[in-house]
Amino acid sequence: MRLPSLWVLRWNYLATHGGGLVSSVGIPKVDCEKNQSALYFNCIALHFVSMNSIDIPGLVAALLESGTDRWNIEAKSARGGLPNTLDETLSAFANMPEGGTILLGVSETPQGIEVTGVNNPAACARGLAGKARERAVPPVQLGAVEWESIDGATVVACVVPPQPSDRRPFRVGKHGPAFIRVGAWRSLDG
Repeated sequence: MRLPSLWVLRWNYLATHGGGLVSSVGIPKVDCEKNQSALYFNCIALHFVSMNSIDIPGLVAALLESGTDRWNIEAKSARGGLPNTLDETLSAFANMPEGGTILLGVSETPQGIEVTGVNNPAACARGLAGKARERAVPPVQLGAVEWESIDGATVVACVVPPQPSDRRPFRVGKHGPAFIRVGAWRSLDG
């Protein structure tokens, strides 16, 4: 199979100049001349990864327009740190076939959605990863975690991609409850 020359050039450029990106997403470098088939699939994977950034302004705008959370987007106030209910949200999205997105620094109030921001986005990202790895059983594999300033307030977005169905249910703690989203989250255990 021959690849379009633009893909080969893009791959060669990234392998030479952006090897950190290629390595960081787990795509092995390939000899472009010898292994066109592997290059094709790696280019597709690289294209997917590089084009898969989170549209944080779009997600926030959707919540502002609706005035509430959506079944696959959860707003969480995190001004003073990670919220206590984050474990339940991670469990619920991990147990959904579609996964979901968590927005930290966006609050759901009786008046609607408000962008409140987070104080330390890097700490929020680390905390999310720690909760997904240490509080969820089995551990939840997170997707992209990014942050962006919206009207002067920093919002952190975390994608919880679809998890393997053979690992469900995802519980909060070893013998804790498992949750799903039905409007808001609810326990699978009762």
